[in-house]
This record gives sequence, structure tokens and C-alpha cells, in this order.
Amino acid sequence: MMMSRQPSVLHEIKLAGIFSKEKILVIGCGIFPSTLIILAEKAHAHVTGIDNNNKIIKIAQTYINKKGLCEKINIEVGDGVNYPVDEFDVIFIAINVWPIDQILQHLANNMKTGSRLIYREFENDLSLISCEEKMSTHFTLDSSIDYPMSSFSKYPMNKSFLFIKK
Repeated sequence: MMMSRQPSVLHEIKLAGIFSKEKILVIGCGIFPSTLIILAEKAHAHVTGIDNNNKIIKIAQTYINKKGLCEKINIEVGDGVNYPVDEFDVIFIAINVWPIDQILQHLANNMKTGSRLIYREFENDLSLISCEEKMSTHFTLDSSIDYPMSSFSKYPMNKSFLFIKK
């Protein structure tokens, strides 16, 4: 699973211009926090992952401990609607994080100016969101990456977008 995700995360690192001194948040780290691992290993950045399920957090933390990445990766219980985001330079939103409208509103209101948001599109869901006034009012769409369909994933990512907080 991590091998199939690694090329897209490497593209996202380049897209966002991530470097080692930056603080990164991944909203929706999941049971197997592959994005966090790739960010810590390849961008050499400090990464915080949040998920709103205690069981998932415990399993993900156990995996991070086994990989020896505890000093680079912090995993916490939290959700994208309330988690403090003002200290992060780059924020990733995982696919299937919900309620996306409330999360985007929270990020729009609380991200620091100039910080970057990586939004992963799944089956053209951004087309519904990008039309909303809050995105264009609070963020500038900087660039995007298209991905080919993958036979490795049941729910492939179609595109990643880089937004800059105004």
C-alpha cells in the first residue's frame, strides 16, 4: 500500500515545496499512516497526524513506534473541524475526511497566511467544493497534479491540489 502511494506523496512534496524545517499536519491519518511515514522519511519534516478514532490512533502509533519514527511523527486524536492549525506550514486533507465543508471552513478561518493546503480529490469531489465562495475567498489555487488510475487502490486519487492561504 505504501509503495502505491509513495509516488503521489513525493509529487505532493515537490508541489508544495516542503522542506525539513516545516511543520506538517495530516488530517485523517488512518490506521496505516503511509502519508506521514513518507513525509517524515523523504521530506525529513516533523509530521503530526490526527484521526477522530481512538482505536485507529493506537494502531497507527504502534506502527510508527515499530518503524522508529516517533521523533519525526506525532499522532493524536483530533478532527479537522476543531484541531488547532495555526502553527502548521503545510496541511494535507486525506481522502474521505468528513465533514469536508466544516473542515475547510475551519482551515479558512485558522490557517496562517501563506501556509499551504494539499487537497486530494476523489471522483471529482472538489468540483463541488471549489465553487464555494469560502475557497476562493480564503485560498488561492496554486497548482494541481493529475494521477492515472491505479490498479493497487480500490479508491484511487484522481488529483492533488495545492492551495495557498491568503
